[in-house]
Amino acid sequence: MIKKSFLTALLVAIGIFAFSLAQADQIDGLANSAGPASPTTIYVNPGGLGDALIYGYYNARGSFNLIRVVNVSTNTGVSAKVRFREGEDSNEVLDFFICLSAGDQWSAFLIDDGNVNNPAQLVWFDDDTPTFPDPQGNNVVTDNFLASVSLSTAAATSVTADDTKEGYLEIIGVSAWADVPGSAKVVDTPNACGETIGIFGIDEPGFVAPSLFDVPNVLAGNDYIFNVAAGAGTYAYNATPLANFRSTIVANPGLGTDDPPRLSDATETLNAVNYVLTKATEHAIYDISSLLGGGAMIINTFPTKRLSIELDPLGTLNGPFNDAAIIETDGEIGDSVARCEQISLLVWDDAENTPGATVGFSPSEPVVRSKCDEVSVLLVGDTATALLNTELDQFNIPVTGFQLGHIDITLTGTGRTTTVGALTTSGLPVISYELQGFIDGFFTHMLPLRYTTQIGP
Repeated sequence: MIKKSFLTALLVAIGIFAFSLAQADQIDGLANSAGPASPTTIYVNPGGLGDALIYGYYNARGSFNLIRVVNVSTNTGVSAKVRFREGEDSNEVLDFFICLSAGDQWSAFLIDDGNVNNPAQLVWFDDDTPTFPDPQGNNVVTDNFLASVSLSTAAATSVTADDTKEGYLEIIGVSAWADVPGSAKVVDTPNACGETIGIFGIDEPGFVAPSLFDVPNVLAGNDYIFNVAAGAGTYAYNATPLANFRSTIVANPGLGTDDPPRLSDATETLNAVNYVLTKATEHAIYDISSLLGGGAMIINTFPTKRLSIELDPLGTLNGPFNDAAIIETDGEIGDSVARCEQISLLVWDDAENTPGATVGFSPSEPVVRSKCDEVSVLLVGDTATALLNTELDQFNIPVTGFQLGHIDITLTGTGRTTTVGALTTSGLPVISYELQGFIDGFFTHMLPLRYTTQIGP
């Protein structure tokens, strides 16, 4: 009885102590009743709506993408910046503005002609949403169906036409106005869109720009990657929504390279964006069994790395990223070492084994690898090939004969912390997906990774 009472008391004490130290119930800038109060107003909205969206991956190498954004409000119009970034160094390769009326949706295809010397093309799949600049140049929005523009290599000398075919994109709210759906919408031409946003020199005759206010959390989006080069698979995902990204309108939007708004233009600064995007450990599930012809790969995107480094040009801080990294004059991030972030991988099979596991309680040592590009593609399997044609593959994850299981990706390390107020979160700001294909990519899925956070004083 004494032993049992002692054991019970000890377990209770350990539980209380561990709970008081962990403080890990706050996730993505949100808090529940058991966690610490959130130090930020911005958060990643599990409901899918925000005033800024991050699409963590696009791929036009033998695939085409259907990119969509929706304004779910029925009484508010919204203007937003659309920006594409290539995947190696996050250099901008295209930007423009859209003006979504109440309840409006804008869609476009990103395609490639297969020639490495030609950049990817964005093709409007829309004929009623004003965009500025106007892709047709005639200020007639109904003419924009199947209009196209090329992604550009002008932002940096290191960017090639082929580089534009793979990366990620952002859609960030600029301003909002009272609106109604349909033919009576307030902003109905490309030039009216430009004047509403406040682009210098744009004046639409007869148009009276509406009174503007902050964009509410009404934007939602997704991307469908159709693998037309191999199989008939479709990899689709929802954009990551940042809610309360801004508390006021963007006063100085522009169309120059990396002009506002960017992710660093959050009202609570880039530090808060890093805070809510940080993960300590990610968990991917894989199935590469030969019986089903399975294949799997993981995509990690660092949407704030370039901005974090750019805001610290001496390379002494860089937020949670590699302190030695700098932006080179050609647009590349650092050199072959400074641009990389080390991660640890631990692979499990469905019988709780790890490769080379020792007898008893100890699993094998984690595999340490470097992720060097802004968008990194990791292939699951010692000799696996990518499910999609990619130039951003970093390495193969060895699974030592395993057929299915899960992978733990540890992102924490010395200096990898982001502090807001009195709270610190450990790890890296990242958006990640698990891609799975069966029967030579005929049956597919693309899901966000599960993850754990590490938050404390």
